[in-house]
Amino acid sequence: MSNLIKIPEKKENRIENNSQILDLTKHIKTKLKKSSFGRVKRIKCLQEIGKAFDQYTDYEYLLNEMSDESIRELEESISRIKFDRKRFTKFITCDREEASKHPSAYFTYGEFGGDYGYFENYEKFTEQQKEWLEEYPECCYYNGQPCGRYQHEENNDYEDCECVLGKEYSSLVLCDLDEEEEKRIGVWKQNLVWNLNKDYQKGDEKYNEGYDYNECYYSLHNIKKDALNYCQHNNKEENKDCQDCDKIFEYDGQKSLIAGNIYINTIINN
Repeated sequence: MSNLIKIPEKKENRIENNSQILDLTKHIKTKLKKSSFGRVKRIKCLQEIGKAFDQYTDYEYLLNEMSDESIRELEESISRIKFDRKRFTKFITCDREEASKHPSAYFTYGEFGGDYGYFENYEKFTEQQKEWLEEYPECCYYNGQPCGRYQHEENNDYEDCECVLGKEYSSLVLCDLDEEEEKRIGVWKQNLVWNLNKDYQKGDEKYNEGYDYNECYYSLHNIKKDALNYCQHNNKEENKDCQDCDKIFEYDGQKSLIAGNIYINTIINN
């Protein structure tokens, strides 16, 4: 029977336990101070604290000890985390061939664009999610879902978000795969592409090589055809074919070509 009797805790043990609690408080504060702990270790400490909580935690005792400013920051953090956990997709960057195998394939252009990829669905897209993905692809690219204002989240105004503004100002724009459109915009990947200057003047090679031409040719046949049309035939002797046209006919596209008033600039590994 004596084994069932709970022996009262000694006074010195209670004091020691209280000291441990105080030490724990001091320890946490020390670890979270920027001046005494590195950022990575502070984050790790916070993550470990978060893992210690479960659904049975009595948060009132915890919150009662926090300042109003800390509670305000906590409320904002909870709101952000709850929103982030609603994301339903992720943009996977890959080459064009791989992207074309997926129904939600896009190419990106703009200041931060130039990639191919597709949206991966964590679960099968709902009709609502399909509509969001089609209407707000830039939001989904960054956040995995439309920004809060487009989901009528509380405390969100209805001005355009940074994602949509970025689209308007061409910082980042997502478009469905379309070969002609990709070539028009200049994101199509090809080993050799060409520019044409039909008003070349001798001695301007350096200037012409660095010139930002308005049109990029992806077909050697097409640039040779246009070059022949623009040739002024200045290198043509009486009753003979134009030697500049002959150069253009024989041009293989591997290097830049100068032929009279024609300058074809070859861009390698575009």
